[in-house]
Amino acid sequence: MISGRPVMKRAVTGRVQQHNNDLAIATLHPLPQEQVDFEVFRNALTDFLQVQNGIAVQAIQPCPFGQAYVRFSYMHQRDLLINNSPHAFGNGTISFIPHNRA
Repeated sequence: MISGRPVMKRAVTGRVQQHNNDLAIATLHPLPQEQVDFEVFRNALTDFLQVQNGIAVQAIQPCPFGQAYVRFSYMHQRDLLINNSPHAFGNGTISFIPHNRA
């Protein structure tokens, strides 16, 4: 304690947790020329992830940086899809990137 100075306390916290570590952006290549309804893309993406690959997702939402935000149930599944992108998808490919690298 120093006279004339207010009493100060220090607090030590752990590492700040990052948010949305289970979120990725899915992008279809090549993009269709015509307007595609998001529900059609969501159903196709759900089929690709859950039926063909057995990957559980919590949500699929529209994204301004790609076709969809995909929230995975497990971070390791998201990382596996990101590291092995692009994936064969119909007549094209689908790629996944981390949400913070758009």
